[in-house]
Amino acid sequence: MVFGISIMKSNTFWYGFLLLLLTTTGYDIYTSSFNVSLQTTHPTWLSYLTLTLDTLTVGACLGIIYKRYFLHHFIWLLIIFAQITTVLLTLYYEFTAGGYTTSEMLMLSNIIFFVALIFLYPLITYYQVVKLHSKPCNPDLQ
Repeated sequence: MVFGISIMKSNTFWYGFLLLLLTTTGYDIYTSSFNVSLQTTHPTWLSYLTLTLDTLTVGACLGIIYKRYFLHHFIWLLIIFAQITTVLLTLYYEFTAGGYTTSEMLMLSNIIFFVALIFLYPLITYYQVVKLHSKPCNPDLQ
């Protein structure tokens, strides 16, 4: 059984998750636009990358809800790795900006990784579903 397929039958769960994703993405845009103290902790390109990956996560959640599969499953695997790398880079820039002790940063990192795992769930599920429904690239080899 593919991880998360049984939950896919309940669209209520995914609509709730979509609402959570849209709320957190909106809040992220709000804090990066108006809060000057948060803008100096990481570069602008990282903010754009985070926004792009958040948009792709919303797209994956919509794809699960409406059972529409786009992009190849390998691209979704790259998106998952890019999301993990982005979280690590954000933590790196936050830590190098200063103001935290090592124990505070370790505690903050553990919390952020737990929350990041929750937000990786639709990407991982969508990757598995797209892989399940993808056609082989070269049917002559099979």
